[in-house]
Amino acid sequence: MSTPAIDLHIQCCHICPITVATNYSTALRYHNTVCSFLDNMDLLFVYGTLKVSQPNHNQLEDKENGKAEFVGKGRTVLQFPLVIRGKWNIPYLLNCPGRGHRVVGEVYCIDRTMLATLDQFEGVPTHFQRLSVAVEMDDGPVLVEATHQGTHHLDKCYIYMKDTFSEEDLALPYLDNFDTNSNVSPALQSERRIQVFFS
Repeated sequence: MSTPAIDLHIQCCHICPITVATNYSTALRYHNTVCSFLDNMDLLFVYGTLKVSQPNHNQLEDKENGKAEFVGKGRTVLQFPLVIRGKWNIPYLLNCPGRGHRVVGEVYCIDRTMLATLDQFEGVPTHFQRLSVAVEMDDGPVLVEATHQGTHHLDKCYIYMKDTFSEEDLALPYLDNFDTNSNVSPALQSERRIQVFFS
């Protein structure tokens, strides 16, 4: 006997309510991003100084930068090297899948104004590159890809990472969860209101 379809109301944030019909007899895939159901909305995964309680989280909170709504916490489906380097001990995620750890971070639903603001803030395309990764959610009401085991995956989240790097970068210690208070020296923390960190 086939399992009947069930209508679910899924809300990833206040600005992205959707309703979908699903069937739990097989693995289900909805859309690449929940936010794409509304025009000009995207998902963004942040792992460094843009996270809550980190030095540059105000970039996401500033309404003049655009709209940003917290979706939930998660980690990358693939492993990546997350390293700290440079004068300011900035966290860099290197685009070298399969090395390092599954990186912990936060997912936000953002509009195109915020995306453009963050592109400039992150120095795209010369300093960081904006790429896409799959994220497994730890919490929050998002359900983009589901199976009967209850796994929650987001197929496509924008992320800022380094596409070019050296062997010296790959030789640095790998983190799975960046935190300024734990990973940056007290001497640097007092100076560490990073604005634009591209040369």
